[in-house]
Amino acid sequence: MVKLSPRLQKIADIVMDVMRKTGAQGVCDVGTDHAYIPIYCVAKGVAKRAVACDIADGPLATARENVNAAHFNGYIDVRKSDGLKNVRAGEAGVTVISGVGGDTIAEILADGKRKSEMFVLQPQTKVDKLRKQLDEMGFRILSEHFVEENDKEYTILVVRYCAG
Repeated sequence: MVKLSPRLQKIADIVMDVMRKTGAQGVCDVGTDHAYIPIYCVAKGVAKRAVACDIADGPLATARENVNAAHFNGYIDVRKSDGLKNVRAGEAGVTVISGVGGDTIAEILADGKRKSEMFVLQPQTKVDKLRKQLDEMGFRILSEHFVEENDKEYTILVVRYCAG
């Protein structure tokens, strides 16, 4: 089992809670870096399948190594993707986008808002601007959570796309 930092643990707990409440079977982690959240959710038996995406080759190699070490090759698909571009609609009921700025999250959602039922977002910067952008794009913030790590407070938003 992977050991998660307090921030990633909080995100994983929220993701699994959303999955249980919605009946979602799959999770997608955009900008996965190491695939820790998908590995954790599959290991806990909450996610039946996962997609771990990243745009960079280095993090993808690390994610593949970690998925192989966890013996989850048949459950977690590691793939190169710019945001949600290489993820099919409905492939994951819950999508995580964390560890990037609010502007980047907004760009990813603008192109992929219909690809997942629910989104768990953890912006590193521009949280207030992201809230406004989410509203303008037709997203509804369902809940807001906070976690502290290394003397910094992080905001985690659970959102759903509600517009036509």
